[in-house]
Amino acid sequence: MPRYADTRGRIIQAASKLFYAEGIGRVSVDAVAEKAGITKRTLYYHSITISRARMNSSPPISTRATSPT
Repeated sequence: MPRYADTRGRIIQAASKLFYAEGIGRVSVDAVAEKAGITKRTLYYHSITISRARMNSSPPISTRATSPT
């Protein structure tokens, strides 16, 4: 299982770097696979889509309620 987690981590890291450098809307599955050093088939095997990679690379949204002062 560590190998699976390592590959998945490389995918998320590659996607994050590309999103930051090129903008989320300009990043393709092919680009993520190439940056991660894997095939597109491997990317799909890990059930990673661009939208899921976006979610995993984004900082969590604060759910803390704020009240006007």
